Parts: sequence; structure tokens; C-alpha cells
Amino acid sequence: MKLLLLLPLLLVTEATFFVSPDGSDSNDGTQASPFLTLTRAKEAANLENEPSTCQISLASGRHELPTPFVLTAADVPCSFVSGDADSPAVISGGVLLDNKHFTEHDNTLLSYDLSNSFPDPSPFGEIRTGTLGDCANSQSQLFSSTTPTNLARYPNVDQQTQLWDFVSISSACDSDPSESPCLSEFTVTGDDAARLAALTPPFFIHGYWSFDWADNHVRVVSVTANDANSTTLKIDPETNPLYGFLPNARFVVENILNELDDASEFLIDRDLKVLYAHASLDLSADLVVSKSESVLSFQDAKGFTFTNLVFSDSQATLVSGTGSGIAFESCAFRNAGGDGVKITGTDIIINNSSLTTAGCSGISLTGGDRVELTSSGNVVSGSVLKDYGRWKRTYMPGVGFGGDGIRIENNEISQAPHQGIYGSGNDHLIQNNYLHDLCVESSDSGAFYTGRSWSNRGNVFAGNRIENVRPLTPTKLGYLVVMGVYLDDQMSGWAIENNTFVNVMQGALLGGGRDNVFRGNYFENCDVGIEFDCRGLTWDVDNCVVGGPFEKDLESFDYLEGVWSEKYPAVVTTFDVEGGSKPCTPQWNVIADNSFCSCQEGVSAYDGADADNTLIEFLFLISRQGKTRLTKWYGQYTVSERARAVRDVTNLVLSRPPKQCAFIEWKDKKIIYKRYASLFFVAAIGNGDNELITLEKIHLFVEILDSYNSVLKSCGTMDDMMDDEKEGGAGGSGRRNSSKK
Repeated sequence: MKLLLLLPLLLVTEATFFVSPDGSDSNDGTQASPFLTLTRAKEAANLENEPSTCQISLASGRHELPTPFVLTAADVPCSFVSGDADSPAVISGGVLLDNKHFTEHDNTLLSYDLSNSFPDPSPFGEIRTGTLGDCANSQSQLFSSTTPTNLARYPNVDQQTQLWDFVSISSACDSDPSESPCLSEFTVTGDDAARLAALTPPFFIHGYWSFDWADNHVRVVSVTANDANSTTLKIDPETNPLYGFLPNARFVVENILNELDDASEFLIDRDLKVLYAHASLDLSADLVVSKSESVLSFQDAKGFTFTNLVFSDSQATLVSGTGSGIAFESCAFRNAGGDGVKITGTDIIINNSSLTTAGCSGISLTGGDRVELTSSGNVVSGSVLKDYGRWKRTYMPGVGFGGDGIRIENNEISQAPHQGIYGSGNDHLIQNNYLHDLCVESSDSGAFYTGRSWSNRGNVFAGNRIENVRPLTPTKLGYLVVMGVYLDDQMSGWAIENNTFVNVMQGALLGGGRDNVFRGNYFENCDVGIEFDCRGLTWDVDNCVVGGPFEKDLESFDYLEGVWSEKYPAVVTTFDVEGGSKPCTPQWNVIADNSFCSCQEGVSAYDGADADNTLIEFLFLISRQGKTRLTKWYGQYTVSERARAVRDVTNLVLSRPPKQCAFIEWKDKKIIYKRYASLFFVAAIGNGDNELITLEKIHLFVEILDSYNSVLKSCGTMDDMMDDEKEGGAGGSGRRNSSKK
């Protein structure tokens, strides 16, 4: 009997291997005789006979990887941990320089021969143009433990604020940009013209060419000094600027040696394999040049965990690939040439970690099945992300998401030129995050941004704090505003609830979508709290018409039946025009119970919303006996103003004869009312707003209450109210008494 009880214990096997920068791959991987490389430890684990547990312990210090460390579906799941919790191991894709080998190039520059460390023919990668939302960066960079670095450039980055300065385009091509974009050349005049004329091509420039939300890099092939105050730059036709050049567009010059004039700058001569740095470079710092394209790569890997490790120094993305059941706990991601982490899969967990100094986005997770609405189980939580978007400035969020069922919670995201959180999909939960100091270099952007879909449903953005979202660098092209929350181009199906917005240029934008809820949010020191529009009725109508892109997108998910119709019943009737749906009209949005403090405007409307969608200032439900059953405030009123409004409006409505017009002028407002059974529904609008539309809104509101069997039963059944309307109209001649209190 005792032997039988012990048998399960005998089946448990543990495999533990040790890796050290001072080890050797000819060792046996024990603590006393550790391996040198992660690859050797992985191979040893794979030779074990399906161990119940596998751990690979990394000693403190730098574990340099000349090529990415790859984990696949064929590898035994293991836990990678730092052997010393107080001194995490660093897994680096770079080469640590021996600073004593820097030599004086001239009076202002130092040089370092990289040929021994980079023997391959083309080891440094290349500068790539990139498209909208495309990182496209994979090149060697100098990383310093004390100073973020950039390619040698003009103008320099302000080292105190880390803000960029720019040169402005004076004129672009001779053609009309509305007919064809200017792709070939532009001219700069004024103080910068002479400086540009002194530069020797080829070199690169990086700019916002047509919009202050779209940037890329282009290659200059010739420079012509027209006169002392005018210089023309011609562009390599293989490197087109995004959307073409426009006057006033801003840019920086990069990767040119005679602009290397600051300790934060570097340049690598790819032909000579020589690194150049400024003479003021801190040679007491750890200086690393990235060599490996990435540090860690997953290929359908399963069941790996990483604890208390540092991933650092890649030419492109630090950690990337596909997999499931992968977890990072208390890890640091830093010095990524491209993205920090970019993984597609399920049950990917990143918790209590940090990301700093990334060329593109911070952490991006995608997974789940949007057709079957199966959750990915992916989570980014309790982490700090900052100083990303250093190479590609726009559409490079701190946290990116896609697919189904991703949770983004309890993170701090800050210090970036563009977005904090960006993505798409279904059933995502974004809660209790702190987003601040974002969109500092862009316009027409949002700290949280998503857009252009009617199939994105079941999403919640709740309990977040958004603070200090204003452009700090002058923007010159496009729509000059940034938002805390941006639901762009008729985005639908989001609940924006119980968030706090402080010092945000515009708290939130509802860009004409459907079935969105803005409820219980607090806005302080915002130029505008919430702005909404009806762009589907104006310039964005092509997307929402029957047979248009939005309907085709929904059809790809078989939204009229099955799991979609069960989970999102409101979507089923979106294009049911005969049933009363108006696809391009922003129907069924709710803006309620929000608070505004020191905002220039609380709720604002544009794009025809003023003309076609009258803004209701407040809504009352009043009994025939003068009892207030409900008050909803959508304009800004103090407590005393609210009390006076309730008193005055109640007296006005109750004193009116039944057959008198249901429109009353009151102060600078119009009061619109209608009686159903024992209740008066009362709305206030501006003097210039449409009374008939408001009256229709009141009736639609009552119909909605009736269809959802509202709590207003306490004032008389909704059946009574609707029967009264059908039988006797607003005057109540056909009213039936209700026994309900």
C-alpha cells in the first residue's frame, strides 16, 4: 500500500539548468558548472524525458546574443528566471563596447572601429522609409546607460525636455497638391536654407509631410542652393513621403556626420564599419551597439515563463512571434530599435514589468477569434511604459491590441509623441490605467485611439485617468486638436465610463458612431469635455451606406445569426432600413451623468450635428402633481441654478392649458414638453435649435423606455403611457388611471 502511494511522487521530474556569462557550453549546466548560452540550456532541457518542471536560471550580468534566441512548439516548456533577484540578468542583442578603444577622430568627434565585433558584410541594417503605422526599423544603434541617443541630426533634440525641433518647408513642387501629391522636391527659405545647402547628399530626412499624424523617412539625393536664402532638396523616388509634401510641413535632417554635435547623437559609417560619437560622450557609461535583429523570438511556442529578466538592445523588435501560455513577470524591456514586444497568440501575460526607450511601439498583443468571439486571454497589467516612438513617431502606441478579449489594466503610459493605447477588435477591457503626457508632437490624435469599424463590439474603457494631453511642439498641418479618448470615423460599440480627464485639450471625441456610451466621466481643465458629430451624414457617408465598407465588414462575421446575433443583438438591425434603422445617423449613443469643471465647453457638436442633432441642455420628468421624478443635466449648471430651473420650469409647464403649444421660451432657452399619462417629459434646448426634432426625440425616448420596460413603472406603466398617446395624445383625454405608485 505504501509503495502504491509513493508511485505518483516518483513520476515527478525536475530539470534545472544554469547559465552564466562566465560559463561554457561544454559544461554540464549545473550551478557549479553552468552553460554559457541559452541555446545550450534549451537543448539540454529538450533532451530530458518530458520533465514535469523545467527551470533555466540566469546568473547576473550580460548574456549577449549575436542572433535571436528562438523558442518553438518543439521545445520543452521552461521557466527562465534571474538567479539573483536583486541583480537581474540582462539578455542583450548588442555588443558592449570597450570604451578605451574610442579614439579621437578630430577636435569634436570620437571614433570606434566596429569591424571585429561586426564581421558580416552588411551587419548594421538599413534606414527604411516606412508607411503609416509601419515601424520598418531594423538597424544598429548606439545605446547608452545614461543618455538616449539619436542619429546625428539637425535640429537637435532638447535634452532637458526631449522635445524635437523642426525645419519647415516653404514650398513644394509646382503642381496643385489637390490634383496630385508632391513627391519629388521641396524648397526651404530663411535661416535654415544656408545650413541645408552645406550638406552633402545622400542623407535622410524625417518629417510630417501632409498631416501632423503621419510621419516617415525619405532619402535626399541632391541639394541645390537657389540663393543665399533658398535651398531645394530632391528626393529619391524609391522613398516617397507619406501623402506628399506640403508647405509648412516640418522635418529633421538625420544620419549626416557634419551634424553630429551633441553627446546624444551617433553615426555609423556602414562601409568603413566605424562608429562616430561626440567628444562629450560619457565614456564612464555602458555603451552598447545593437547587433541582433531581435532578442527573443517565439514560433508557436507554448508554456514559457520569464521572471525578473532584462531584455535589451535590438536592431528591430526586442521580443516577437507567436505562441500561447507565455508569461513575463517583473521583466524590463529597453533599448528596442523597433517595437518592444509584439506577440500574436493566446494567454500571453505581461505583468508588473517596464518598457523604456523603444524606436516604435511599446507592447502589442493580438489574439483570440473574432468570428467565433473566443477570448485571447491576453493581458498587459501593472506595468510602466514610457519613451517609445523614438524612431517612428505616429501610430506607435504604448500598448497596442487586436483580436478578441484583451485586458489592459493598471498600467502607467507616458512620454510619447502620439498615442498611449491603440487598437481594434471585440470584448476588450481597458481599465484603471494612467495615461499622461501623450500626443505631445501630433495633432488630430488621441491618448486612447480607435476607429472606423462597426464590427468592434463589447469593448469597455473604464476607470482610467488621462492627464496632460496637449501638443507641446507646434503643429502646422491638419486638424489642430488632440483628445483623451478618440473614437474616430464612426467607431461603434464602446463604453467609455467613469474615467477622469485632467488638462486634456479635448476630453473625448465621438466621431459619428453608433451604440457608444459616455457615462459618469469627470472632465477638469479641458478646452472641450465631449465633442460629437454626425460625419456619416456628411463627408464620411461612403463608409456607412448600405453595401458600403462597414456593412461588408459586418458580413464577414456572419453578424445576422449565430454567436454574433446572440452577443450583439443591436448590430443585427443596423442595416434594417425598413425597420427604422438609419445606418449613417449616429443612433443609440448615450452621453449621460458626466461632470465638467473649469472646461470652456462641456458637450459640443460639429460637422452638421448642430443643425441636425439638437443638443438637449437638461431633461426632466415631472408628475401632474409637480413632483420631480427625474432630472438629467447635459449642460453646465451650478447646484443653485439647477434648483431654480426645476422650480421655474415645473411651474411653467403645469400652468399651461392642455391645448396650448408645447413650446415655451424661458430665459435664453426653449422648453419643449409632452405629457404621457401622469408624466410630463420636459427638455431644454437653445433658442436657435429645432423644436420639432426635440419633440420627436422625446417621443422616441418614451418608445425606448416602453420597449425596455423601464423603471418608470413606478410612475405608471409604460403600457398606460403609450396607450394614452395612441388614444388621446399629449393632452391626456384618453388617460387611464394607474393603481401603481
